[in-house]
Amino acid sequence: MPKTAPIQSSFNSGELSELIGGRIDVAKYFNGASLMENFYPLQYGGAQRRPGSIFVAEVKDSSKKTRLIDFEFSTTDVYTIEMGDLYMRFFRNNGAVLEANKVITGITQADPCVVTSNGHTLSDGDEIVISEVVGMTELNSKRYLVANSAANTFSLQDKDSNDIDSTAYTAYVSDGVANRVYELTTTYLEADLFDIDFTQSADKIYMAHENYHPKVVTRTGHTVWTITDFAFEGGPFQPVNVTATTITPSADAPGAGVTLTASNPIFTADMVGGVIKVKDGWADVTGWTSTIIITVTVIVDLGTGPAATDDWALGSWSIEAGFPSSVTFSEQRLWWGNTPTQPQNEWGSETGVFTNYWPGAAASDPIDIEILNTKVNAIDWMIEGPGGLVGGTPAGISVLNGGGFDEAITPANQRNRRHTTYGSKKIKPEQIGEFIYYIQRDGLTMREFGYYAETYSEKGRALDQTVLANHILKTGVTDMAYQQSPNNILWCVRTDGTLAALTREIDQEVTAWSRHIIGGTFNTGQAVVETVTTIPQTDYNEVWVIVKRTINGVTRRYVEYLADPILDDLDSARFLDSEISYNDPVTISGATAASPVVVTATAHGFSDGDLVKIYDILGMTELNANTYKVANKAANNFELTNVDDDTDIDGSAFTAYNSAGVVRKKVTALTGLEHLEGETVRVLGDGAVQVDQTVTGGAITASTAAAIFRVGLHKKAKLRTMRFESGSATGTAQGKHKRIYNIFVRLYMTVGFSVGYDEDSAEEIEFRTADMDLDTAVPLFTGDKNIPFPPSEDERDGYVYIEQDNPLPCTIISLMPKMEVHDT
Repeated sequence: MPKTAPIQSSFNSGELSELIGGRIDVAKYFNGASLMENFYPLQYGGAQRRPGSIFVAEVKDSSKKTRLIDFEFSTTDVYTIEMGDLYMRFFRNNGAVLEANKVITGITQADPCVVTSNGHTLSDGDEIVISEVVGMTELNSKRYLVANSAANTFSLQDKDSNDIDSTAYTAYVSDGVANRVYELTTTYLEADLFDIDFTQSADKIYMAHENYHPKVVTRTGHTVWTITDFAFEGGPFQPVNVTATTITPSADAPGAGVTLTASNPIFTADMVGGVIKVKDGWADVTGWTSTIIITVTVIVDLGTGPAATDDWALGSWSIEAGFPSSVTFSEQRLWWGNTPTQPQNEWGSETGVFTNYWPGAAASDPIDIEILNTKVNAIDWMIEGPGGLVGGTPAGISVLNGGGFDEAITPANQRNRRHTTYGSKKIKPEQIGEFIYYIQRDGLTMREFGYYAETYSEKGRALDQTVLANHILKTGVTDMAYQQSPNNILWCVRTDGTLAALTREIDQEVTAWSRHIIGGTFNTGQAVVETVTTIPQTDYNEVWVIVKRTINGVTRRYVEYLADPILDDLDSARFLDSEISYNDPVTISGATAASPVVVTATAHGFSDGDLVKIYDILGMTELNANTYKVANKAANNFELTNVDDDTDIDGSAFTAYNSAGVVRKKVTALTGLEHLEGETVRVLGDGAVQVDQTVTGGAITASTAAAIFRVGLHKKAKLRTMRFESGSATGTAQGKHKRIYNIFVRLYMTVGFSVGYDEDSAEEIEFRTADMDLDTAVPLFTGDKNIPFPPSEDERDGYVYIEQDNPLPCTIISLMPKMEVHDT
């Protein structure tokens, strides 16, 4: 019965498939996990609990599926765009983009609640946010629909068009503003949203879909966005006519009102809005008369005489021919690809002139190329990558370049080469470093396309990134986005609503998958993530999602973002989903070193007897992180007394106040939770876990007063190792009786977890010691925990299972079990 002490020093192989459960000959086995749910592997080696998601807003119409896309105008102006049925909405700085203030001068205590705002210009059905109301504060920081709009008044409804009854609200005193949620009207229907391809340059987004004229979305201000048809010029065109059919123009010089008459029926009404080439020039099609007559505006002289000519070509893009469904930038050209009539074509604009597609011979002239393969395969996507313009089709991946690796493409210098037969699915790919990540045609596999130094040639390879975790994308993928910082993660939305995350660090050879299930339920199953995007913030990339849940019996779709994973202390810990934070600091500008201590905080709003907590003072640090009772309050200052006996706080011997500091009132009544009505929520108060509560009327009462609250839905994090292998007296430990009797768990900035053989045997590890106050947070722990392992009568697997069932941080660096292995 030898005793062994193996170590799992890393988890950066991620969750591995059961199919390699016996592959102890593979090095990644020893750094992997058989379960990694709501933990993700760090590129450094550990496994970290996923941060929670912060509630931002309900989408415009929760009955319809909605998509998120990103827009980065500058380092300070980045947006998440909510793209829904016939509209776009915008988020910036973690909140909705709102229109200018509509000043409120009165609000009734009535059913329905009526707001007075002179000359407001709001219309019925507009969605607004109300804030800064004095008195009837119940309305603040919430969204409403406008109803019964008149010149100077309107009533309020909730998102379900139910009147707001303010009869029992506090009486209105003064102030307040209403801000309309800014919205851009579009023509895109719900059914088409996830088939739209897009690319960005500076202040413009170019959008492609085969059923819509290409669009340009332009930002000129936070609340000034436009969407217009892309004004392509000079083409592109279908192949030049090879039949005997001729076209006779009524005039060939530039100008409007020119008619083109064909010798045979070739025209349809759906060509209007497109272009046509006739001999040496081209024209915009402006009207349709019959199958043989159209009206055009000549742009470039046709050079026909005018006379009949069989030298003509119809436009490639029109309602008749269809429109391109993919778009990207490469080599200073705007590229479009794949129409219903020319699915294998790629069209590149003139270099630096994105609207010009008139063919020419100069190196900078537009390019029109058909990507020929043995099968007809539509171009699902294009992206600028190593070696040239990379295109994904169901038959494989092709690269278009100028004839050599990274050689420029010109009208006279083109080479297209298929590099792999692993075809793609129409999901926008992502790029990490020099490699392109795409979903294979089956929807179940992710491949990494690039050029590998160990086998370098001008032919790229597409390596399977799910080969050790073939189950991870088992339901298929519908959307994905890349988070570059801090952990280099590619987030994939599965069709079942699970987020599959690939931690990829190429230089360190880290390829590690994990699965993430967002808190809440939809019908009787899990909450469903439907879309994902990322935007850069100052020190990390923020992950945004739309989550579908059943809330109080109704389907709701919420826009949320994952909290900052960089943790400083428990006050910044955010591990609940659809979370609302209660954090109302009042700035301190002075504190006396006297008895009693007098704190200066302009317009603090506190009352005598209120409990307050002080943070971040410089100088008089003796006050920090302590709770006091307010006494002898004035408009801009108050005294501090002891909570237990109301005696004055004597600060005579304290260090002199220097600067800074905030004070927060401790409360138990929490409102603004209407988005979680009827849900049982977890409550974190000042970093300490409190009793669960059920949301009623958008509110809860916490079990213990606190200054900072986090409230939301919880989903436990689970981690299970592979079967430990440390050998036995007769060879392997696999399949033999083994007993783990002790384990060291190395942790980083962690509070709380449970450990055992499996979920049923897991026992919670205590982090709170006898000398800690019960109403304060447990300090973050970094180091080793020495844990006696729960016994098991018959254990052959030798798993270690860890879970975090509280909304608290947990990072597992390594595991060091002590084991006995029997030779039976």
